[in-house]
Amino acid sequence: MGFWGIVILAIGLAMDSSAISACKGMAMRKFNVKHSVIIALSFGFAEGILSFIGWALGAQFYEVFSSYNRWIVLILLSLIGGKMIWDAFHEDPDEEEHEDYFDAKETFILSIVTSVDAMAAGVSFAFMSINIPLAIGTITVISSSFSFVSVIIGHYFSAKFGSKAEIIGGIALILIGIYLFASDSGLIHGVL
Repeated sequence: MGFWGIVILAIGLAMDSSAISACKGMAMRKFNVKHSVIIALSFGFAEGILSFIGWALGAQFYEVFSSYNRWIVLILLSLIGGKMIWDAFHEDPDEEEHEDYFDAKETFILSIVTSVDAMAAGVSFAFMSINIPLAIGTITVISSSFSFVSVIIGHYFSAKFGSKAEIIGGIALILIGIYLFASDSGLIHGVL
């Protein structure tokens, strides 16, 4: 696979991370560059590292994990989406004066959960002629970049629509979880 094939693959892998990053941006009351960079790097490095792990392990161990993957993704995205919806309806009016709450652990979990498809792509790397450092680097950079831009877009959408945007973000996370579950289960043809 050549460079442009890797770029197209990386863009495809970045779509889930970008959608989740936009939801994280919707939850920000004030745009925070530090948090946005952490989100972007978390998603980018998760995509890159899991691609590498998939390549290193090959197909042998991925099959064991993949049978549970769709359930893990569905449950975690539904719980986090549900929490966003809950928070939107139970906001403390005084809370807006304080700095945004940022949960690095939640961001880390989301980045790992949405990057399992990158691990599957990495497994396929073991069976093709591909420059592994170039592939991992490209996946990391593109996913980080897309995620950062998505946080900004999500935040400005939120600034315009307030707590409704947080509700939309929570619903979007749940729908992404359902979509990924249905697509991984073969119930629908995956687009993302």
